[in-house]
Amino acid sequence: MKFEALGKICKIKRAHQRCLEVSETDVSALMKKVIIEGLQTDESILFFADVGKIFIQYLLDGAHQKVCDAVIMTTYNGKVYLVFVELKSTSFNNNDIVNKFVSSSCLLDYCRCILKQFHDASVLDGLERRFVVFCLARESRLPKTLTRPPVATPRKPNHTPQEYREIECTQSGERVAIKKLL
Repeated sequence: MKFEALGKICKIKRAHQRCLEVSETDVSALMKKVIIEGLQTDESILFFADVGKIFIQYLLDGAHQKVCDAVIMTTYNGKVYLVFVELKSTSFNNNDIVNKFVSSSCLLDYCRCILKQFHDASVLDGLERRFVVFCLARESRLPKTLTRPPVATPRKPNHTPQEYREIECTQSGERVAIKKLL
């Protein structure tokens, strides 16, 4: 993948040893970071959607100014993905999450257009998008004793901002395989 063009319009962070670290900038956050591992190449990158506010300063306030914590661009089994990532504590507002994902997705559409028109780069064309929220696991009040074998539930598709996948982590800094996000 060629990321030089993308680096012209936003801050990027390259994978190291096939891992990427997504960090929360809010100092009061309980979920500080998550480490994405199992990337198939060190060519994967992480970039921050909040740099888009530089481009759209005239759009003050509103849901469109809220963006997700990070976006990961990676190749997995021959397909290139954009994975929109949000870190949250144990409680969060569904509408707030959806607005952040929609806003971030729109911002990337804008960046794709800028790269194509002014830099003749099509690095963001045709990528599959996934939306993921990492949160700290909610503790159940009473321990449950299984009376039947657990039934495997199919993973919810996470192809749109409204159908994001929620992944619970037992602690901040947990390592999660990239295939769980896709």
